[in-house]
Amino acid sequence: MRLLIQFAALQGLPLKLTTGVRSYRNMEIYGESEHQRYDSTMYGFADMVSLTFGAPDMQRTDSNTSRLQTPESLLPGDMLVQANDRAGIGHHVQLVTSSSPSSISIMQGNSSGVIVRPFTTIMRIFGRNRADPQSASYAGMGVENGHYAPSEDGWDYRNETTGAEVKDFLRQFQLYRWNFAAFNR
Repeated sequence: MRLLIQFAALQGLPLKLTTGVRSYRNMEIYGESEHQRYDSTMYGFADMVSLTFGAPDMQRTDSNTSRLQTPESLLPGDMLVQANDRAGIGHHVQLVTSSSPSSISIMQGNSSGVIVRPFTTIMRIFGRNRADPQSASYAGMGVENGHYAPSEDGWDYRNETTGAEVKDFLRQFQLYRWNFAAFNR
């Protein structure tokens, strides 16, 4: 999401990201009532949006994205949303950086520590939001690189940062592309 926000800001492009509660537009100037702690810059906008925008919001095909059906249709900038292992509800996102018939390269953020309810709710009550990049208890870690390669069983995954490997891992993901036309509505 941060890459999309930075790209749109640097190119002067409109961006509209919708959650289950509200929509964020990068072309609007958010006043102090909207976010006292965040600058009206692309970085402040990204931090503000990340408080409520998550993997399930990447699956909003009516506003944020459109669904792709096959790995062969992937282009750089498309997203893999891990959801098929949790009844279709997204919980992890990987960004496609290159794609060919023999390989799909990705970048991904990961998190440390416990990031499930009710733990995160209790943490917020005590003023520690695990989703807030400006919080000392932020769960985000550095960006990791990985790739998928076709095999007899499907698409096998290797995390180039940690060395972790998972057979036929792509089957746990749904494929999405940003819905750029919806950003202008």
